[in-house]
Amino acid sequence: MGEKTLREKLGEKADNAAELATAVAANAALPAAVIREVSSSKAGVRYKAIKVLKLVSEADPKALGRHVAFFEGLLGSPSNILKWNAIDILANLAAVDSGKRFTGLFEKFYGLLDEGSLITSAHVIESSARIVGARPALEDRITRQLLRVEKIPLPTEECRNILRGKAVSAFSQYGGRSGNMERMLTFAEGLLACSRPATRKKAEQFLKKLAPSARAERREAAPGPEKHG
Repeated sequence: MGEKTLREKLGEKADNAAELATAVAANAALPAAVIREVSSSKAGVRYKAIKVLKLVSEADPKALGRHVAFFEGLLGSPSNILKWNAIDILANLAAVDSGKRFTGLFEKFYGLLDEGSLITSAHVIESSARIVGARPALEDRITRQLLRVEKIPLPTEECRNILRGKAVSAFSQYGGRSGNMERMLTFAEGLLACSRPATRKKAEQFLKKLAPSARAERREAAPGPEKHG
């Protein structure tokens, strides 16, 4: 597929994003062409282009690895759709971030939690387990950011409860490798009385999955009683 055909297909009303993503991942010249279409004056083209790029980032992140700066720029986009997709794409690209660019954009990425948007914060939190999997050295910083869900500005307490559930789901995915297990356990235990049933259930599942092994490790690490001869 050439660039002309690509542009034509991006303009079609048909749901062909998956087809285009496969073609883009297979041709090193096409990612840049799709990126250019994210600035199209036509909303349909813009949104299909970013959808294609998200699909490429999931299937073959290396195809977009050199375009991290572009997606970082979209974190400040006035278009929420572009911003939300950029969050997801950057999380996927962390797996091929040989230059460790994600470390440099960390504050900007997690600073989005302070915008007061439920959906933006949800994308950040939901992407975090993937980032930890790709960049385990950032786990401590990421866990601290997710625990900020208790303090970030949000429209309602129900929004906070939704994000609490998403945070504990993220912890469930990577908590077994974390040095912050005590904080995670305390956080989850505090959700057992949450007014949102789905969040309570996630906390219960997390504690059932990880609390027994964490407490067993604590017992093993604890010093035994001092013996006097």
